[in-house]
Amino acid sequence: MKLIPWILIVLLSIMLILSWCSRHVDNFGKTIPDTLWTLVIDTIRDTIIPPPEVEHHVRVDTVLLPVSMEDPDADINSALPDSMPVIIPIMEREYRTDDYRILINGYNPELKSVELYRPTMLGTIKQRNKRWGLGLSAGYGIGSDGFSPVLAVTINYNLLQW
Repeated sequence: MKLIPWILIVLLSIMLILSWCSRHVDNFGKTIPDTLWTLVIDTIRDTIIPPPEVEHHVRVDTVLLPVSMEDPDADINSALPDSMPVIIPIMEREYRTDDYRILINGYNPELKSVELYRPTMLGTIKQRNKRWGLGLSAGYGIGSDGFSPVLAVTINYNLLQW
C-alpha cells in the first residue's frame, strides 16, 4: 500500500516528460493567434453620384412662386399678386450601387429611404485544445479501509482529444 503513491508519482513524472518532449519543434517559441480575422470593406467608394436607375412620376403639386415686381410696363396703381400658383410634377428617383440604395422625391428634394450594404469585419475565436485540466472526480477506489466510494479533486492530462 505504501508503494501506490510512489508508482503514481513516477507515472505522472513520465507523462509530464513525454508531453514536454512531444511538442513540435517548428511551433516552439512562436505565438499562434487564436482569432481569425476576415477583411471586409466598410466604406462607400463612389464619390460621383451615378444617374438614377429608376425615375417615375409620383404626383403633381401646386407651389406658390413669387412674382417679379420689376415690370417697367406695369402701372403702379395696378394690383399685381405677390405670388402665382405653379403646377410642378413630383418625381421619385432611385440611386443604386453595390454599396447602397437611395430613394429621393419631391420638389424640394426629400430623402425617402436609404439602405447601406456595408460589409463588416468578422472575427472567429478558435478554442485552444488544453491537455492539462483540474477536475472533480467521483468513483470507486482503494483507500485505507480497502475498496470504497471516492470523491476527489484531480489533475487531469488528456491523452485523446476530439
